[in-house]
Amino acid sequence: MKTGTATLSQSELDAIFSKLHDQNDWKAPIAVWCQGEAIMGICEAIRFFTATEPKVELNVGSMQYLITSEGYRAGPAGDH
Repeated sequence: MKTGTATLSQSELDAIFSKLHDQNDWKAPIAVWCQGEAIMGICEAIRFFTATEPKVELNVGSMQYLITSEGYRAGPAGDH
């Protein structure tokens, strides 16, 4: 891990984001369920690749988090 604003390397961010995004359209909205320990890396990858701020919600019944993003296309850096 690196220090500063980014805590993950480019290859770590690539690996995380490749599991999150729509395989047919990486610019599409994102919705992913995860356990608590994965939240930071997932949010960092979403911020890096989409230039959006992910939203995090906790399902207290399952103790899993839903992380969503409008995706690159609908975000501020999108190709609108």
